[in-house]
Amino acid sequence: MAHVFKPTYTKLVPQGAQVVVRNGQRMARFKRRGRFIEAPIVQPKSPDDPVTCRVESETWHIRYKTAAGKWASEKGFTDEQATHRRALEIEQGIRAELRGDVDPYAVEKKRPIGEHVADFVQDLLRKNNTAQYVRDTGRNIERIIEACQFQTIADLNRTRVEEWLERERHCGADLPDEAPTNKAARSYQEIALHFGVTVHAVTLWRKQGAPIRAREKNALEAVRKWRRDRMAGCATMSIQTRNHYVTAIKQFGRWLVRERRLRDNPFAFLSLQDTKTDRRHDRRALSIEEFGRLIDAASGGPTIEGLTGPDRAMLYVLAGWTGYRRKELASLTLRSFDLDASPPSVTIEACYSKNRRRDSCPLHRVVVDRLKTWLAGKPELQGDAPLFRLRTARGHWRKTSMMMRLDLSRAGLPYRDEDGLYADFHANRHTFISNLARAGVPLIMAQKLARHSDPKLTANVYTHLQLSDKAAAIDSLPALPDSTAPRQSEGALRATGTDDQPIPTVAPPDHREPVALGPVSDGARGLRICGPEAGRDKSLDTALTWNGHSQAQNTLRRGGETPPRKDGGHKAQDVKPEGLGTRRHDQTQARATGIEPATTGCPCTCSTRTRASPTLGSVPCGIKSCMRSAATARSSPTARTAAGTRGRPRAS
Repeated sequence: MAHVFKPTYTKLVPQGAQVVVRNGQRMARFKRRGRFIEAPIVQPKSPDDPVTCRVESETWHIRYKTAAGKWASEKGFTDEQATHRRALEIEQGIRAELRGDVDPYAVEKKRPIGEHVADFVQDLLRKNNTAQYVRDTGRNIERIIEACQFQTIADLNRTRVEEWLERERHCGADLPDEAPTNKAARSYQEIALHFGVTVHAVTLWRKQGAPIRAREKNALEAVRKWRRDRMAGCATMSIQTRNHYVTAIKQFGRWLVRERRLRDNPFAFLSLQDTKTDRRHDRRALSIEEFGRLIDAASGGPTIEGLTGPDRAMLYVLAGWTGYRRKELASLTLRSFDLDASPPSVTIEACYSKNRRRDSCPLHRVVVDRLKTWLAGKPELQGDAPLFRLRTARGHWRKTSMMMRLDLSRAGLPYRDEDGLYADFHANRHTFISNLARAGVPLIMAQKLARHSDPKLTANVYTHLQLSDKAAAIDSLPALPDSTAPRQSEGALRATGTDDQPIPTVAPPDHREPVALGPVSDGARGLRICGPEAGRDKSLDTALTWNGHSQAQNTLRRGGETPPRKDGGHKAQDVKPEGLGTRRHDQTQARATGIEPATTGCPCTCSTRTRASPTLGSVPCGIKSCMRSAATARSSPTARTAAGTRGRPRAS
């Protein structure tokens, strides 16, 4: 399966080489590494071509066929026997791989982990992620690898990462007893080695006020005392920062699986923690009065972080009435505004927007007037020059939070209130969204103006309502009912929405007239009579009952009258109780038309729903509560039209 060979290459015949003949072949004999070798001379194609020879390599090579059936080669050793042993190992490995006994990720697991991290960072850049995001993600992964001392991806372990994160969360809670020392350290590496922490932790200490100076001698005793006094019992890493590290390392693990460098993600079960239990820098929204005081203080204030007072005031106004972030405001130029349009607007290009989309925001008329006045005093702004220079000459961001802190101090407002909420520069975005909520703007519109992907972020994080806003909402509720006011009696009729409306009625097509079967109850008095006597008011003299229940046996004739009998009377149709419920009976019953007949307060819902009739109205069902009243039938064009269709088959 594998064979060993020495590859050859062509080179010019060295000067002073001897030409000898071996078995009829011209050979060049010369020294290489102190030994004489002989190489066959290549016949030149033309007399002008230089004389060359074919020389064997000093190193043996191995050629073999992989488990996938492709030929491959590998460099061996100068010793032929060692190369043969290596070829045997390759053959055994291929056989084991064909049997499924070999880890297909063994080669990737032997590579240094730094190579995998570099490939992962390049993959993030190819996906059009921002440079800041790629830099932060790569830095978090590298810090975890350094702290946990991972050498290869085979060393990746979830438990070690969790232990390190817990130590960083409470690195000062249980400090070991350290003996005083008189030593000094010149570098961060020496300080980190002495205290058993990472270099990044030493950098964090320096930012927090530790007596550490770069490129100077640092007394370790002073650092020890500061660490004991300032860090004992307090956590240095918030839960939100911890979640950033967890997200980065889990993303790296998923990438290793997707690129077929590992079988499983070792950090798949590394979970996030609830950030609500450990809030370090929550922001608040400024009220209209507070924002006005801030603008006044900034307008008359000195230059801070390279921005004059009027420039800072205009910056705060745009941030508070558009909700734009610092990076988005830094990208604004004169071309970004369309102040003469209706409505005037400002546009952020996709490369500067956080959501990577080009967005426009309408401007308030007061903001437009103030912006025009401010631009009139800026004749030097031309073309694509930024309105606000929020970056230094070296490209670093200016400290906008320091601007807010100093301007708030001049206005007599706290940077951090009694509830622990901060009013930094990003708080202007909270102010913008909170003002939208106070103005009654719907949540979906506030989400669009804030350019959020989730309305929960708009409502739960950026919307801040004061106690006065809540009180106004409570005051908008209806007043409590007056207990002293007279209540409606139980006997009062409930309105059904059909008062004084013409009620169309219908009747079964096969019935001719009502059937008088019994005396009239007191509740049925006062009804209008339908049929041939519909022209005058008369109380009913009979009640229509079927098997203990009241039903309407309505009649229908062409022209609205019942056909007369020979003796001058009217024929009454006998009712057969044994025919109730049969198919014939069902076919003669009316179908619901979807119109609710007037009940005039009756709680009974068994009123007959029939086709329109010009002669009959609604007849009570016979229940005591329903017999209190009934509606009077009224003729209508619809009823007369329905009367002309008696006996016709219904369309299926």
